[in-house]
Parts: sequence; structure tokens; C-alpha cells
Amino acid sequence: MGVFIKFRCDEGGSHEALSSAWKYVILHACNGKDETQIQAIRSGCLLDFKWQFEKLQRYGFMAISGDFDVYFKIHPDDRACTLILHAFNLSLTALIKNPLLLASQMAGGRLTMKYEGEKLPVVDRFGEDAKSWFVNGESAAGSM
Repeated sequence: MGVFIKFRCDEGGSHEALSSAWKYVILHACNGKDETQIQAIRSGCLLDFKWQFEKLQRYGFMAISGDFDVYFKIHPDDRACTLILHAFNLSLTALIKNPLLLASQMAGGRLTMKYEGEKLPVVDRFGEDAKSWFVNGESAAGSM
């Protein structure tokens, strides 16, 4: 990728990365303009709930927003990414107070694609991944 990072998504969906990877992997992939890498960061980062949860914990909303801004310069009409960012924006007040609320915000209807005619499976998966963080109806993330 042209950067000195270690990044791995294993079968269980866990992420291991050095600090610079969390911060700059999307920027470097988009600046490299290799469509294979761009699609990898789209699915493995931008549209991945666990990645976004970790990124929010480490760097806050502005880093997430910046990642989407960089990506939208290359793919401005990506509807799935637009919906995920829109859900973040709708949840911003709650997330600033407590980033651990991301799961409940995303599972609680912030993903507005439910109100559109076209189903987007990647957005559905993002919402389902958020719901998987709930144990007995409560956010497992919020109880940490």
C-alpha cells in the first residue's frame, strides 16, 4: 500500500493494526488510486461496523468523517457509504457524549436505507453487525 502498516482482518472480523493504519489507511489507499485497494477499504473499513467502532474510539468522529470525504472524492455517488455517513451525522450528538453508543444508534434506526426503495445489503450488514453487539437487549459496548 506504500505505507508501513500492519493490517489484518481475520475470519472472526477482529482487526489488528498499528496506530498509523487506523488513522491513515483509507487516505493512503485512496491516494494510491488502485481500485482493488479502494474497494478493500470500502468493504473492510468504511462499511465495517467493527472498524468504525474502533476508529471512533481511537480518533473520534472527525477522523471518520475525513475518511468518507477522501473516499467520496473518488466515488461521490456511493449510496451505501453516503447512508452510513448520514447515520453517523444523525447520531453525532450522542456519539460526542459517549462513543460507546454507536451500536445502539446504528441498530436504533439511524440507517435510513430502510425507508428507501432499493435495498443495500452492505448497509443491512452494518446494521446487523451493530445489533450483534447487544446482549439481552442491551449494548455490550455500553457495558464495558
